[in-house]
Amino acid sequence: MAGSSGIDRASSDPSLPRDTQQEKQAVVHTFKPGDVSINISYDEASDRSDPDLSDDNELPDPNDETWNPEMSLEHIHDTQVRKLAIITGEEEVLDIIEEDEGVTSAFTTDTAFTRITNAEEMKGEHAFTGYECCLADLVQMLLPACTQCKKSYEVDFEKSGTGVYMKWTCQAGHITGKWCSQPKLNRGMLAGDFLWSTSLLYSGNSYRKVRLMAEFMNAGYVSERTHYSIQRDYAIPSVEDFFIKMQDDILNTLHNKEVIVSGDGRMDSPGHSAQYCTYIIMDYETEDILTAIIIDKRETDLKSVNMEKAGLIKALAFLKQRGVKVKEIITDAHVAIAAFLRKNEKEIKHSWDIWHGAKNIGKKVIAAGQTAACKELILWSKDIGNHFWDCAKTCSNDPRKFLAKWRGVVHHVQNEHEWLFGDGCGEAKCDHAPIPPEEARSKPWLQPRTKAYKAIKEIVLSNTRLINSIPHFVNYRYRQRAYKSLLMMLIYY
Repeated sequence: MAGSSGIDRASSDPSLPRDTQQEKQAVVHTFKPGDVSINISYDEASDRSDPDLSDDNELPDPNDETWNPEMSLEHIHDTQVRKLAIITGEEEVLDIIEEDEGVTSAFTTDTAFTRITNAEEMKGEHAFTGYECCLADLVQMLLPACTQCKKSYEVDFEKSGTGVYMKWTCQAGHITGKWCSQPKLNRGMLAGDFLWSTSLLYSGNSYRKVRLMAEFMNAGYVSERTHYSIQRDYAIPSVEDFFIKMQDDILNTLHNKEVIVSGDGRMDSPGHSAQYCTYIIMDYETEDILTAIIIDKRETDLKSVNMEKAGLIKALAFLKQRGVKVKEIITDAHVAIAAFLRKNEKEIKHSWDIWHGAKNIGKKVIAAGQTAACKELILWSKDIGNHFWDCAKTCSNDPRKFLAKWRGVVHHVQNEHEWLFGDGCGEAKCDHAPIPPEEARSKPWLQPRTKAYKAIKEIVLSNTRLINSIPHFVNYRYRQRAYKSLLMMLIYY
């Protein structure tokens, strides 16, 4: 072997024991073929059978069986090599095939496999469900006899996540080919594993449920560790980056502009045991989501009922910081939110969602109709709720007109469509066309002085909280769009 050799001796220290001196005094022969050097290190006389042999006279014989030098390889660019990233055993490595996936190292050769280097290459690719018996039949039909021994092939299958590796050998044991059912991405990850994991997250499904479904079908599936690694390293960062980019574009267009927004929060579980609340603020006119705030119960002294208010406060502070001027906000009839806006955000008009108001009216009517004497009220619940909607729609932002028309319901339910005195804010009659006496009725008219009629009067005329809340409904705001966005977000809990 061509190369250079040399002998280096370490200086002896008399104060050290002889064994230590012998260990430090080493002779190193270095051979450099190409860009790799082979370092052979050995101790002096201590490693040789003849104690009288001195390295001043001759070097040890490499053919001597008692000579056991230490050998190492060193690259000529060792400094650059040492700068490369080192993966330790504690780090997560994608596409690690676990024992339950049943894949051996013999099936991981990449030489004949389709590789994907650009995500655009996967666009338009269709995925299918295949069975082992059908793949075996296909191989037997297409493959010729072994080119070495002319014998037929035997096919072996090994599952790897959502894919399968196939190897065919002849009866004499000649390995002639390997194939994978999926393209491979960078770092050897199967494309199907990546797409299954990302699609599962984006569709809001549960990993364990989908994995259980795959087990029922006896189908392969990506391992849990690989799934969450893909989710953490690829899927979630992509969504966050895309959302932030879109959010910046929208907020830049709204800078120093007055906007009407709607807000609502959803808990991760019903009742008072929720841990997280997601609060969304949406532009009421364009339907663009301006911000989404996640509140942890630990931020509200472990009181889940306060999380929605905390989410609203954070969302409004964020919009102010970005230069968005909120002139009106639509929420549900949350008492704590109403109190906060009334005391701290007096310049913002606070409207309540009309759907919530009509729903609460209907619930009160149904509750009053649970007794035998008032059971006919249940048939009126939907109509009274619709009347509340109509009052908000036709009041022209005037609370007095709203109240005057709302009180007319106590006359209508007893088949009285014109009355003597009004509130001075509208005509003392119903807006609908005359009802023919012979028209078939789906619900009975209420008789005066009955318990059912008194219950309706109690709900319509004596509910102080409802009457005081009428100014919140006069703008006729409905948050259907915000509900759709929240429902979409709920699937990711």
